[in-house]
Amino acid sequence: MRKVLQGSFYLLLGGVFVWTGIQAYARNKTLKQRLNHAKGKVIKLYKVKDRERTVYPRLSFKDASGKTREFTSDLTFTKQSIAVGDTLLLLYNPKKPQEEVFIYNDFNSSWLPWVLIIVGGIFLTAGGFVMYQAARKRTA
Repeated sequence: MRKVLQGSFYLLLGGVFVWTGIQAYARNKTLKQRLNHAKGKVIKLYKVKDRERTVYPRLSFKDASGKTREFTSDLTFTKQSIAVGDTLLLLYNPKKPQEEVFIYNDFNSSWLPWVLIIVGGIFLTAGGFVMYQAARKRTA
């Protein structure tokens, strides 16, 4: 009975990982199709209150029409990882370029969904193997 529960847990966990990976992939694909790409330049860094080594950047970028836009990111960075003058890849909504701007993270959009799917596949395989062994033991 213990092996059946263990196998069921692995199958459930694997399913959750695979489902989350597929959802992340689909969401990122939709965002890439809906949003435009731009290169943003860090023009100012603001210190985060109560956190000495953390800053959030103010960025400037040109939209598709050539107009220069600025926005302050909610995403924080350590002081060592970003500096004024650095260039970051951005995604922005061409219909609302001042409101919807995201810093593009290649790991999250390209690799994270696949990592989740692979880890989920490993758990599904392990769960299937444990369930198979438990079923074989019962019939023997």
